[in-house]
Amino acid sequence: MSKASKISPATLPPTDLYERDYYTWTQEQARALREHRTEELDWANVAEEIEDLGKRGKARLAQPTRPTTQLPTQVRIRARGHVGQ
Repeated sequence: MSKASKISPATLPPTDLYERDYYTWTQEQARALREHRTEELDWANVAEEIEDLGKRGKARLAQPTRPTTQLPTQVRIRARGHVGQ
């Protein structure tokens, strides 16, 4: 077993954790933010993720939506008269 595989994800430096275990990285970064532990933040990757989140949100708002895709399936089925007859 290599030395790297013995290290738990939470003990990796934040930049290494970002590459190896993204989910754990997100949880560790959120915890550090909530607890105001700024010395533990992976500033470069946090900034990049926030920018990407904004870009995805902007792109989603720019896409045309069809009202029927926004309604739950049961509402659409009932509106067509297929349920309860």
